[in-house]
Amino acid sequence: MATLFAVEPQPAGGADQARRFEGILARSRDLIGERLDQAVATMLDKGKDALSARILETRSLQERRLYEETRGVITEQRPLLEKQFRAAWLAEFRKRCDRARRTGTLAGEPEEALLKLELVGEDDYEETLKFNAMSAKLRAYCDEELVALDQRVGVLLGDANLQANDNPFSPQVICDAFKHSCRQADADARVRRVLLKLFDDHVLDDVRSMYKAVNGLLVENAILPKIRYSVARAKDRPAAGAGVPAAGADPAQSAQPEPGGGAQDFFSVLQGLMATSAAAAGRPAAGAPAWLPVMTIPPAGPGAMMPAGGYAAPAGAAGMNVPAGMPAGVFGAAGAVVPGGAPLPLQGAELMTSLTRVQHGDLSAVEGGMPGAPSGMTDTVNVLRELRATSVGARMGEMDIMTLDIVAMMFDQLFDDPKVPNGVKGLIGRMQIPTLKVAIADKSFFSTKSHPARRLLDTLGEIAARLPAGFGPADSLFARVRDILQELVEGFQADLAIFTTVREKLEGLLAEEDRRIDEEARAAAKRVEEMENLAVAKRFAAEAVKARVDAHRLPRPVLDFLVEQWLKVLLLLNVKEGNESAAYRRGVAAMDELIWSIEPRPTREERRRVVALIPGLVKQLAVGLKTAGIEDSVRKRFFGQLMQLHRRAITAPPEEDSAPGAEARQPAAAEGAPDFSAPVTVKNPFGEGNVDVASLDLDFTTLEGGGAPAPRDAGGGDNAAALSVGTWVAFRASGAAGARRTGRLIFVTPRRTRYLFAFDRAGKDIDPYTPGELDRHFRLGEAAVVEEPAEDSLFDRIMQGLVGRLRAAA
Repeated sequence: MATLFAVEPQPAGGADQARRFEGILARSRDLIGERLDQAVATMLDKGKDALSARILETRSLQERRLYEETRGVITEQRPLLEKQFRAAWLAEFRKRCDRARRTGTLAGEPEEALLKLELVGEDDYEETLKFNAMSAKLRAYCDEELVALDQRVGVLLGDANLQANDNPFSPQVICDAFKHSCRQADADARVRRVLLKLFDDHVLDDVRSMYKAVNGLLVENAILPKIRYSVARAKDRPAAGAGVPAAGADPAQSAQPEPGGGAQDFFSVLQGLMATSAAAAGRPAAGAPAWLPVMTIPPAGPGAMMPAGGYAAPAGAAGMNVPAGMPAGVFGAAGAVVPGGAPLPLQGAELMTSLTRVQHGDLSAVEGGMPGAPSGMTDTVNVLRELRATSVGARMGEMDIMTLDIVAMMFDQLFDDPKVPNGVKGLIGRMQIPTLKVAIADKSFFSTKSHPARRLLDTLGEIAARLPAGFGPADSLFARVRDILQELVEGFQADLAIFTTVREKLEGLLAEEDRRIDEEARAAAKRVEEMENLAVAKRFAAEAVKARVDAHRLPRPVLDFLVEQWLKVLLLLNVKEGNESAAYRRGVAAMDELIWSIEPRPTREERRRVVALIPGLVKQLAVGLKTAGIEDSVRKRFFGQLMQLHRRAITAPPEEDSAPGAEARQPAAAEGAPDFSAPVTVKNPFGEGNVDVASLDLDFTTLEGGGAPAPRDAGGGDNAAALSVGTWVAFRASGAAGARRTGRLIFVTPRRTRYLFAFDRAGKDIDPYTPGELDRHFRLGEAAVVEEPAEDSLFDRIMQGLVGRLRAAA
């Protein structure tokens, strides 16, 4: 590989030089140590505020408790975390320095590490993987600074071949130190994962400036003022097939896009995977020409786009792979040629102008047009594949063709994503050309979570998760999303700010959708609670009626009236006034008066009392029936029957009434016991119309004291009683191959007779369960408590699917 900078010769070492190097190393250590202490302190300060905000924002009880617990650890154990971090970092720093001085290399470290092998728990293992991934991400982010620092520290330690991860200032040392400090705290694995996220968010961005500062200090002290960048990079990267993971490595793991990661890193992995899959299929792979060595030019800054006049190497080629040694001006000069006389492909401002015209629906830049492109580009048609076969695609450079292929595969993944409604896929499909333009100009799009275009895609994914599967043009929200995205299609030239503007408007819609979902969930919970109140009131009323029916042989008209009509009156009085209210007690007393008034009276005094009672009783019964919405025909028919019963009660001869066997001559009760468990239909006390009220599977005696329901049977489980709002439960239909549905418990009625589960984020699929149903599901193995399902962002799902598809093709 060509050498870009020569290494400045260093004088021969000696005792004085060794002391000088030792002093420089100590000053570098103190500089990094102080900066790390400040960064961790800032993280803990900001972390408390961030956790407090999350506690207020989250609707999940489990998340809230986790954030509260983590905030408590930060507050109460902060001195321990800071002390342990500094101690662990210094200890690892000294250990690596000593070994490097003693051996010149760290080749013996694997054997020493074998002596320390021990069994670790699954949580610790996964945690270590996460810290290692964070270290790798940090190295990619600080690649340029670490290439120089590795060589300069190698000089100080007397190891010209110091490997990247053996540098005592390496990201691995920093990440391992924080992992050690977290494990010394009194916190479980869940809390440590939150602390890791805070470290990622609030410390790693400062590390790059630390490395810049220590490099500056070393240059001031004449430690390799000039660096062999090409040789250094060749030592740490594959010589061929840049971005191809090492043998045995998992591309899906090593290729995860991370915030702040190297702009070229993930794109290089995709390049390598595409080259591998193309080779496996016997196809030539797109990419930089093999005869030109490739130099990676770091991006000029977040969101940097292609300059209007074309590429101006190196600053204008931010995030691109530029052939090393390319003559000056070749990226901006129309008609320029590469070695060998071949014409320069369509690129730079000319390419962007052609793509913008296609973006606006002007296909005059495309010879022969794009037959497969839909009008307005709103269907789930991969326009980029159509573009690939046009004159524009034919003239694009190799690197741009590679980018086009990758973005086209991204949209293939999107269009195949079952979590995104087809209507939303069509709307996101409008972003194909703008996304291609972004990816061609700025490869950090693939690696940086905070990239404006990527954040816009993720916001669209969040909206899609809240919409029903049948979402389409008939929905009112469709036109609003379409119009907002149309602003991007019409307005995007090169300024990434429009992605942020469009995203903020969509986030406003997202907030509205969240409020709608909350309102619908609250409405569903209210309806379930109302039904519980009605069912409990029915149980009270049924018990009151049943006690009278069991104690008397009632004429059929009175029996039917109490069971079919007056039970409804008592139910509504209970719901509206409560079972301790005067109105409810009068309703119960009216039953007793009715039953007493129809029984034959043996004395004239009792008959006079019946006569005096009848007008008030009839009035009270009439008012109750009217309030309950009982039809007038029912009321009139019963009062006609009641008049005959009263006449018989007050006119029967006393001697007949008192003669032996009189009881046997009373009208017989209806054949068979009344079914008090059957649903009843009553006037809805909480709204319009009627409502069917079912019975509850409860021990009624416990409700009289306002307590929770007792177990339904001696062998019943207590799985339902152990559930709390926010718990996730996986339900499986009967049979080993039954479909699996995972729902979140969003509401439990006050008497715990109904458990409400939401099975989708759109708030449409909500089902209630009784305690008995839940216990049966748990007992049969058809339900199990699970962790909250991880929700990957839309972009992450697309990338995971893309990497998986490329690996399968290889």
